[in-house]
Amino acid sequence: MNNKRRVYVYNGSSGLGCFALFAVIMLLIMLFIFFTQLFIQIFPTLLLIFSILLLIRSTYHLWQWREKDKHAQAGGFIEIDGVIEPIEAPNNQTRDYHKQRIFTSIIGIILALLLMQYL
Repeated sequence: MNNKRRVYVYNGSSGLGCFALFAVIMLLIMLFIFFTQLFIQIFPTLLLIFSILLLIRSTYHLWQWREKDKHAQAGGFIEIDGVIEPIEAPNNQTRDYHKQRIFTSIIGIILALLLMQYL
C-alpha cells in the first residue's frame, strides 16, 4: 500500500493574506478599545451598585447580631423541637466581620462616586 501523505499547495496571493492579517489585527484593536471604554464607563456604576448591596446586607446582618446579643443578655429562651434552650451570645468575630464589610462598602461607594465625577 502507498502510505504517502498528500500535500495540497494553493497558489494564492500573499498580498491578500497580509491585508487580511492586518485587517484582523486592526479589528481586534478596535474591539479592545471599544470594550475598554465601555468597561471604564460601566465599572463605577457596577462598583456603586455592589457597594450599596454590600452595605445593606452587612447592616442587616449586624442588626440581627445585635438583636441576638440583646436577647442573650436578657436571658431569653428559644424553643427548638419542643425543648426550651437559652439563647447563646453571638460570636464577636461575626460582628467585626460585618463592621469591616460596612467600612469596605462605604469606601467602595466613595470611590465609585469619585470615579463617576472624574471619568
